[in-house]
Amino acid sequence: MKALCRSITILVLLAGHLGYAAGDVVRARAASDLDCKSVKVKDWGSKIEVRGCGRNAEYERRAAGALEPVMIEREVTPAIRQRVMSDLQCTTNDLDIDRMWQRGPGEQVLASGCGREASYDLEGDVLKVVRMTLPASTDLVTKISADLDCVGAKLEVTVTREGDLVTAGAHSCKDGRYQAYSIEPFARLTDNASPAMLTLAKLAARDLACDANQLVMTSEATTKDPVSGQSTDADKVQVDGCRRRAMYQKNSGSYMLSSGPVDLGPAPQRSPELQALVKLAARDLGCDENKLALVVDEKAKATVDGCGRRATYVKQGAAYELSSGPVQTER
Repeated sequence: MKALCRSITILVLLAGHLGYAAGDVVRARAASDLDCKSVKVKDWGSKIEVRGCGRNAEYERRAAGALEPVMIEREVTPAIRQRVMSDLQCTTNDLDIDRMWQRGPGEQVLASGCGREASYDLEGDVLKVVRMTLPASTDLVTKISADLDCVGAKLEVTVTREGDLVTAGAHSCKDGRYQAYSIEPFARLTDNASPAMLTLAKLAARDLACDANQLVMTSEATTKDPVSGQSTDADKVQVDGCRRRAMYQKNSGSYMLSSGPVDLGPAPQRSPELQALVKLAARDLGCDENKLALVVDEKAKATVDGCGRRATYVKQGAAYELSSGPVQTER
């Protein structure tokens, strides 16, 4: 009996020693990845979360205890900060810069400040611009305001550069829809709002107690009329504005309130996986994180809307990867 007790004691001590050793391996790896001497580890078994020096990292534990990184936030170097300051014409105190590596997309840098936004791919020490959003010139704002019949209204017009493609866009003061434009020649790239949608905007502005220019409308994909071939309005539309939401149903050509309004309340605390998804979507959509709308279903599929664009993601292991898009949204 005493021999059995001694054997159990030895096994317990050995297991504890191995556990400490495994923890030391995780800390050493994370300290190196985060470039931080002191890190805090949360070990959930197959998933490990680490935080240190204001940065986060996530790992998956594979066979034989091997660690596979999922997401690592890295320090923004002076060279990166200087490049972003030059591109966005913004001082360092007004800039928000994130540098992050993710399994799949690789390493990216997201930056915003002074009314400007940029996303980069980082290859070695070289930053490559993926998308950049800048304020529009006064002349362009005047043209778009006139086209949208929003002269005198406060209209936020931005210019977006993606490679050689340069477009401008703004949310209409009439119905909140995002409208995109080519610059040379100047032309609207998106459809005019239907009378039903304009009426809906006024109705939703009243229901949500929110200015129409602050509304965001999300609907099912538009359909085509079988005779004319023209796009028709969706049957169901979700309208968000001023932290409230309402749903509308089309009936006999007009929209009627079907549910809500409901108070959305403060933004919920997101898990590390969703935080990483938001950063990825901000890069893909070229849109500030605070302007993104995120919907995740029970099948680990996520739809993200922001700045008039939409992208869909699926969860692969502990991280989300781009599934489709980005595409321009019209409603």
